[in-house]
This record gives sequence, structure tokens and C-alpha cells, in this order.
Amino acid sequence: MKIGNWILSSPSVGTLSIENCDGIHQRVIIMEDLPGFIAEADNQADKTVRAEKTLGSFGISFYTDLLVDSSRLDFVTGWGARGGGRRVRFGFVSKKDQLHELAKEIWNNYMKEARSKPRSALVELQKASSTVKEICSTKVAGLPQVVLLRLEEALKCMHLSVVSDRLLSTFELSISGIVDALLSLFKSVQECAEGEILAIFMKVFADQRSFCALVRKMVSVLDATEKFPQYLYDLPGGSSFGLQLLGRRIRLRLEQLNPNTLFQMRLLNRTGRTMKAEPLVTVKQLKSYIQQMVVKQWYDHPRETFSFVEQIKCAKERGVKISFLYTSDFDENGIIYWLGTNGGTVAEWTNPASVSVVCVTCSDGERLPYGRHEDILSRDVNALNCHTSDDKNAHFTVDLGVYVYPDTYTLRHARGYGRSALRTWLLQGSVDGNTWDVLMVHEGDTSLSHPGSTATWPLSCNEGKGISHYIVLMGLSLGSPYRYIRIAQNGKNASNQNHYLSLSGFEIYGDIVDVVVGASNDSFVLVFFQTVQSKSRSY
Repeated sequence: MKIGNWILSSPSVGTLSIENCDGIHQRVIIMEDLPGFIAEADNQADKTVRAEKTLGSFGISFYTDLLVDSSRLDFVTGWGARGGGRRVRFGFVSKKDQLHELAKEIWNNYMKEARSKPRSALVELQKASSTVKEICSTKVAGLPQVVLLRLEEALKCMHLSVVSDRLLSTFELSISGIVDALLSLFKSVQECAEGEILAIFMKVFADQRSFCALVRKMVSVLDATEKFPQYLYDLPGGSSFGLQLLGRRIRLRLEQLNPNTLFQMRLLNRTGRTMKAEPLVTVKQLKSYIQQMVVKQWYDHPRETFSFVEQIKCAKERGVKISFLYTSDFDENGIIYWLGTNGGTVAEWTNPASVSVVCVTCSDGERLPYGRHEDILSRDVNALNCHTSDDKNAHFTVDLGVYVYPDTYTLRHARGYGRSALRTWLLQGSVDGNTWDVLMVHEGDTSLSHPGSTATWPLSCNEGKGISHYIVLMGLSLGSPYRYIRIAQNGKNASNQNHYLSLSGFEIYGDIVDVVVGASNDSFVLVFFQTVQSKSRSY
């Protein structure tokens, strides 16, 4: 469009060109995303002019000479409204330019002059650092007294600079040369046989406070000046995987060093085993984990060597019981916790079912639909997801490996199925794994509700029950302590539709009177599984 000496054109979408066709070639280009315009001339370089600020709450309309509300026109730069996105981009560019101008003003008015004219305290420290470096670099044995006095005065200046927190900044300390001077001084101390320089340094920094201040200042200087490469994993082109690399486990292959040495022969040979580790794992954590794998733990030795076995034997010889009293849910006073700490002789609890100290089986045989057998004895902070199949005869059976008169027991509901909590079930006890006594009947018990909830029930153990079985097995007539404990489903769970038995925590309390001692832990487990799998459940 030609208007007089001016030609208005739009060479592309979002671009408006205003060109003067009379005399000197002049052109003004207005772009949609540019908060301003570009001016072009024949004899001059192109110049981009940006607006210092937006038009505010009002804008000028091209169609009227009146002022109109910009909220209705969404007016930003004076032409072509395209929504709030342009206003945001314009605000970002405008603030960036304002910040640049402000930084330039601060530099010109304050920092530039301060750098060219350092403070007197910095000048004195620079002179002192230069003096120390000059004296310490002199390869002369036995420095004159005058030189030693100069060194002492320079060190006193350094002492004053590091002790006073407000005298010099970290940046000023970094450019003063104090780091290089101290390196020269300490190097000279190592090489100087007379020890004159060391004596002066110890004299100046005699008190602990000043020496600690020196170390602290040097650390702050190094923190401020050291620069390490920064890998921008989260940016395009920084890495092909980005932060996803932290989620990939690293495979490590174990190999024993000198397996024929006396010390190495005491360890378990795990050569050839593959171990997976998280990328952020520490060396200390790896060392602790591998140590548990290769060093024989208390449960790796024969069962007769266990501390709790010896304690029970001694108590039995003296005719006393080892009692366990309930104080709170999953406290450290229960039998399962006691067995997992080898009779309280080790600090860290180990799930006794995971190391064959206690044996657990269930109605599903060797494999559960979800979880593992030992998960029903878990003491983790968060409940695990462990449950049987949907079977009306579902049960978990625990071979304690000890004979106990139970008086209290605790259960914890598993995680996963929110409506699979126990409602109607039986707690049973057995001496031989064949004949079962009902210790407690639960009918519509709502004590367990949400995942991870716990509950405890007292038991009334009649010592007359099962006496014949115990007499036959043990040759004793002390009553009916139980070796096997079973939680058996006796109705539908909280869903009132299925029979999933979900547990992730079990503890029992009472009096221990005897212990099972086998040839090995493996044989103890084998006998237990053969006994449970060959017998059907009786009520």
C-alpha cells in the first residue's frame, strides 16, 4: 500500500514495514514479538529501539482518537493484539534490559572505583603477603634478626586480617595473595632445619582461636575460588539420558582377593556373584553390605552354637522359664525380636525367618501370590504386601524352634489390599505340627483396619492342653508349651467377599521352657516343611 512518499507492506506474517521512497532510503520494521521497532537507513547501521515500559492500563487505538481500556483490547505494543503471551515475553525482555542497565550503573558508580582503589587494609595485607613470600623463598640458612622481625610484623598483619571477620571480605582475601604466601611459608618450614620461621608463626598464631580463624578463612577462600565442571544433565545435549541415569542400577561383580590366605579362608567366597547397587550409594554402604555377605554371621554357624539356645538350655537346667512381657505393639520384648537378635546379644535385628532361625510356611506351599513367607514377621517401618491366595482354608504356620507358653500375641495388617484385613480367624498352637489346639477364636474382630494397622490380644493358655504330645516328644510333664503357631482363616475378610489372609507383622509373648537343637539350620527347615506339607490342618 502506497501513501504519499511512504510504502506500507507486510513481507511476512507478524511483520509490518514502513518505507520512505523519496530521497534517502529509510525503513521502519515493526515485528509482532518485538517490544519496539527496527530503524534502517542507507548510511547508518540498523538500530533496534525497545520500549522502556508498557503502555500501562490504557492503550491507544488505531481506530479512534479516544483512550480505551486495554483489558478489552488486550493492547500491548500498539498494534495487533495476540493474547497475554506477548505481554509476558515483553515483560521478560524489558526486565532483562532494566537489570542490565542497573548492573552497569552499580559497576560504574561503585565497584569499578573500588577495584581501582583498594582499601588500606587490603593494601597492607597484600604488602604483608608479598613480604612473607619474599622471605620464605630466600634459600639462606640462618636468617638475620632484622629479616625475622619483618617476617613477624607481616604475620601479625595476616593475623589481624583473618581474626577480624568484618575487616576484609572473602573476595579481598582471595586477591590479597595470602594463600600463596602461606604455601611458601609452610614449604619453607619443611625445608628449614633451624625452625626459626616455624617458631615465629607459632608465636603469632599461638592461641587456638586465631589458628582456627585462619583455617576457616582459607576454606572460605577456596570455596569461593575453586571451580569444577558442571554437567548439565537436564539440558538438551547435556546427556542422552539426563537425570534418568540416577535411576539405573550399577552391576558389580565380586571377586575375592587372595582366597588362600588364612584371613580370607575365614570368609565366605562370593566370587562370581553379581551385585546391583544404586548410582548414589556410598563406599561405606557398599562395604557394610559386602561385609554382611562374606563375613559369617551368628546365624551362619550351627544352631547349637546360638546364644539363645545356650540361654534356654541353662534356664532349663536351673528349672526356670525365660519370660517375655508385652509393653507395646512390636516392642523389643517379644520372642520373635529376641530370636532375631540371638537372645539379645547383637544390636541389629535380623528377620529370623529369612536366615532359617525360625521357619514360616503357608497354605500356598513354597510360593505366595505376593510377598515372601518371612514377610509376615517383618518389623519394617512400612508394612509389606504379603498375602495368601483366596482360599477359605488359608493359613500361615510359624515353627518357632522353641517351646513356649504364649500369653499375648500381636498382628499387623499388610499393605496392598485395603479391604483384606482379618475379621474371622483362629490362632492355633501345636507341639508336633500334627495336632492343633485353638488358642483364640476371633469372630467379626475389627481391630485390624487400614494397611499397617496393628492390634494385640491376650491369650489364656491352658497348660493341660496337649500334655500327652509334649510328654511323648520331650519326655517331660511340664504342661503344653507350643512349638508351632498358626494363624488360620475361619471366614471372609473385611471385604466380605474373599478369603485373602494378609499379614506383615507377627509377635508373640510368653514363657520359653525348651529349645529345638538340630544338626544344622538347613535340616531344621527341611524337617519343618516336610511336617507341614504332609499333614492336613485340623480344627
